[in-house]
Amino acid sequence: MKKFFALALICALVLTLVPSVALADATSDLQTALNNGGTVTLSDDIVLTAPLTIPAGVSVTLDLNGKTLSYTDSSAGTVAMIQNSGTLTIQDSKSSGKLSFKTTTPDTAASPVYASNTIRNDGNLTVKGGTIENNSNGGACYAIDAYAGSTTSIEGGKITALRTTVRVFNWSSTKAKLSVSGGEIISDTGYAINANMGGDPAVEIDISDGTITSENNAYGLAIYVFTMSTAKDVKVNVSGGDINGALGLNGLTCTTINPDNLSISGGSMDSVICYDMPPAGFISGGRFGEQPDASYVENGALVIDTNDGSDAPFVIGDEAKKALAKAAPGSTIDIVSAPAGTTITVPAGVTVNIADGAKGNVVVEYISAPAAPAEVPETGDHDLPILCAVLALLSLVGMGLAKRVSNRI
Repeated sequence: MKKFFALALICALVLTLVPSVALADATSDLQTALNNGGTVTLSDDIVLTAPLTIPAGVSVTLDLNGKTLSYTDSSAGTVAMIQNSGTLTIQDSKSSGKLSFKTTTPDTAASPVYASNTIRNDGNLTVKGGTIENNSNGGACYAIDAYAGSTTSIEGGKITALRTTVRVFNWSSTKAKLSVSGGEIISDTGYAINANMGGDPAVEIDISDGTITSENNAYGLAIYVFTMSTAKDVKVNVSGGDINGALGLNGLTCTTINPDNLSISGGSMDSVICYDMPPAGFISGGRFGEQPDASYVENGALVIDTNDGSDAPFVIGDEAKKALAKAAPGSTIDIVSAPAGTTITVPAGVTVNIADGAKGNVVVEYISAPAAPAEVPETGDHDLPILCAVLALLSLVGMGLAKRVSNRI
């Protein structure tokens, strides 16, 4: 019993010596804890009575801990539930944590004047877990609104909004960066991701993983990159992830972007829509619901139609070769385009149709299915232990007889 009380006392002392964890119980307590930095862990649901701020120079991790932090605003003006000017990481040590925001007075004008945001990011924001939602039905109501000089990294969690979910708003040459390497970004009727730029903007968007969905967008766009001026310092790179909707490039993005700054090398998406002529050959890989314009595809890239009934049957580049090698016997694959000297390998039983423009460029090699292993007749090995026992018994009997005979001799 003494050992138990000693251990309990040690644990209590250890807990009091961990300064990074603050249990937040009310708006003022939470703001004080955020100002101090470190790790702030919610101990209960909190309904905020005022917005929160992360001051510049402060680094804080907000652990939702399965709790809900919510705020409802009624002011007809720009507001953010959390305004981050420092370094903010959002995580959820349990699975049901949530940041929830709603304004009762959203700007519903066709060209909104003020924004109503769950998080406005002017610093460094990393999302690792939890749900971040904006339940406001206005034209500028974002779950995350990122501005010049900010870095926004989506690594996990779920981010949702009725309209556009994540916006990068930059009319400055001070770079704003958005990277998506995990999690979910979901919009109901807007864009899941929108980059809205003007002036001489510097914006970098990098998507390597995660799920990005626009469920009911009128234009079918999940990602929309728009600039009203030069896009020479704009970078868009998609190397992975599932994009449920199209990637759209508009304004002067297509005509002024540096060709080296626009790349699609992986991931899946419904289509790529360019409202003006973009640089040639920026697609080198990935899966698509609609066949990309031939001028978008890198010269020399293999393009196939798997005809597999999936949402993204058109496959490009190295991923196309992998899809061919995994094709099921009885399936039909169309070679849409291929450079001269292309050799493709498919299992026996797969039908390969080669489009007129690719005929003469493709050699098809079929791999026979490996022969089934020969059946080995059952040897009765399961009787071996019994046989061994019988032989051992006979041996003992024989030894006994031999001894008796020897004794008689």
